[in-house]
Amino acid sequence: MRITTLGRSMFTTAAAVAMIAAASFAPTTVAAQNTCNGFLGISYPFVEEFNTIGSVDRVQLTLGTGTISGGTTLTVEQIFFGLDCKNRVCTNNTSQGCDVDGDCPGGSCFSPLPTCFDDGAVAGFVGNISTTCEVGGNPVTFTANSVGGSPGAANPNRVVFTSNLPIVIPASNPNFCVLEFDFEKLSLVSNDSTPLTIEQNAGFEMAACDNVPPLAAGGTISGSLDIDPTPTPTSTPSETPTATPSATPTATPTDTPTSTPTGTPTTSPTNTPTNTPTNTPTNTPTSTPTSTPTNTVPPPPTLTPTLTPPPVPVVPSPTSPAGLALIGLLGLSIAVMLRRATRSES
Repeated sequence: MRITTLGRSMFTTAAAVAMIAAASFAPTTVAAQNTCNGFLGISYPFVEEFNTIGSVDRVQLTLGTGTISGGTTLTVEQIFFGLDCKNRVCTNNTSQGCDVDGDCPGGSCFSPLPTCFDDGAVAGFVGNISTTCEVGGNPVTFTANSVGGSPGAANPNRVVFTSNLPIVIPASNPNFCVLEFDFEKLSLVSNDSTPLTIEQNAGFEMAACDNVPPLAAGGTISGSLDIDPTPTPTSTPSETPTATPSATPTATPTDTPTSTPTGTPTTSPTNTPTNTPTNTPTNTPTSTPTSTPTNTVPPPPTLTPTLTPPPVPVVPSPTSPAGLALIGLLGLSIAVMLRRATRSES
């Protein structure tokens, strides 16, 4: 986007210099010299990158003063702004745009800037006015009206800003305050010899210094900016997708496989063989084949504590003292029973 600001200009709008020369032998006296210098700057704080029909850009006008001889302040009440101006026109027809003198039969082609001749429906006023101007600590507000060259004539190309309070600017203060507003592109091309450039101008519409008598400040400055009909956001999409996918997949798989195998399988097998052999050697040699399947059937670790109910009664061995006593007691019982049976038969 090429932006051209043709000036921050100083307007010496009125200067009265009087010099009185007497005869060669008489003293020379110089009358008072009064000047009224106003400063007005133009800049573009925001211009859309892809600038074409519908694009809204912002203009900033800086209000200030230069030296004021015979006075101390400049009072500003109105500022004008030309939205689109012809770069070159014919001397004999200022509504006719031209490139060379041959385009102007009977006249010549020249650049009238900073004077503005309407270039057609190229730019339109949007609004969104803001300002840093104050009067005695009270903020100033501006209203905008379309005013033409003749008093009261409507002209959509010329916007006049009127302040609600007269803005008093001290002498030699080139950056007193700023006025900003938006305008919109209305065409793909302008109607003059620079079809991709919009020329604009601005100036004091109503401003005067406190000289005696008062002197007015006027004059114009100009600026320009380009129409960009070709989009230039090619670099933006190429950078955006590259960064997004690289970050997401890298972090996700790293955490998932690490925690899964570590926890569950390592601790389970350690407890299973520890409890099983403890109960096996105690009961197995003593028990008869009847009790053996009872202890062997439930191998799961959860049933191990339930194998310690009251022990199964153990049958004495025939060769042990208890076994011999039991056999003797059985033999005695059989002998008594036989004896009784013999008596009953006799």
